[in-house]
Amino acid sequence: MRKKECVAELKPDSILKHFQNHPSVVKAFSKENLSALDVGCRVPCPLFVIYHDFNFTLLKGIELSSESDAVKSFLKDAKAENLDLKTIYDVYLKDLKLDEEDIRLGKQLVDEITFKKHFKILFNLPADWYFTKVQDTTMFDYVILSNVLHLNLEPTATTIFEGAIARLKSDGLIFVRVNHRQNPVAKKLRHRTYGEREFKKLFAGFNEILFCKDKNDNNTGFKSMIFFGSKK
Repeated sequence: MRKKECVAELKPDSILKHFQNHPSVVKAFSKENLSALDVGCRVPCPLFVIYHDFNFTLLKGIELSSESDAVKSFLKDAKAENLDLKTIYDVYLKDLKLDEEDIRLGKQLVDEITFKKHFKILFNLPADWYFTKVQDTTMFDYVILSNVLHLNLEPTATTIFEGAIARLKSDGLIFVRVNHRQNPVAKKLRHRTYGEREFKKLFAGFNEILFCKDKNDNNTGFKSMIFFGSKK
């Protein structure tokens, strides 16, 4: 799977399934009571999935907007604004579909009390504040930085990245997605973009499991890059 281009748009949840037999993933996820952090999570759908697929008991999310605004934004992007969903738990119940294999294994959606026991989403919180001002020293087995760094200018982007790395356990895994320099939409919106050499340089202290690029919708150039790896 170590190709220059992604055969499909891998997500923070599906990539764990795709590489679940990779030695680094086996080592990181062979333990009980795993913890995950999704920075800039909005509605943390990847956390919903890995909660049911792996042994995660703490799933934390950091989101700049309020819960109601995050849900509204999610529904707008999903073209499902007609649905009367108010909270992330509402989205969890509606969005997560357990397949026949899940049901065979005895998996089931959890009640709201159980959900709130394991999912700790901090709304109205800038990501850099979480790493610099919030008194939380939790270490994580899996950290997600998907479409976050390119929305922040320096030095904030570096603060977020370095803060996330500092919270990653010694054998932890990280998933990072950023805008590729060839992304025309990002340029139009004046979002930050990354060159490949600049992006890869961030991960000098990591073992690469996957580096890939997603093509633009018009199939010319690339829109984003993904790095998935573990600490050395």
